[in-house]
Amino acid sequence: MPTFYMFSIWEAIMEIIVASYRVSTVALNTLRDTDNTVFFIIKNSLNTILLALKSSTNAIIDESDKAREDNMGIFLYLLIAASCSLFLSLAFLIPVINKIKKGKQEVLKLFTHKNVERHIDDQLKVCRNFVSTKL
Repeated sequence: MPTFYMFSIWEAIMEIIVASYRVSTVALNTLRDTDNTVFFIIKNSLNTILLALKSSTNAIIDESDKAREDNMGIFLYLLIAASCSLFLSLAFLIPVINKIKKGKQEVLKLFTHKNVERHIDDQLKVCRNFVSTKL
């Protein structure tokens, strides 16, 4: 008989379950460590397999947590960079907007100033005509 057997994880679990059932049906005083079934159960206990599955699952969880933390850090850096670029663009845009606003006000002032002057001149002519016709 070979010293070890090659099983897939599911075959090993099934073999452990079957062997455990066989051992549970045997009387305790007849159990010996040299018996192949008992030796198999001792060497490949289900707790060892469960611990291996748990450690591999924990490794996967730890890797996914690490990847999530890395992605959160990258997202945070991108968010800070976007915020900084927004404030820098505002620092450049505010003087330009103020200059445009002042230019708009000057143009509006020039047009309204000319209209007001023309209106005043027209009113003065009307008044002079009225006064000259009354005198």
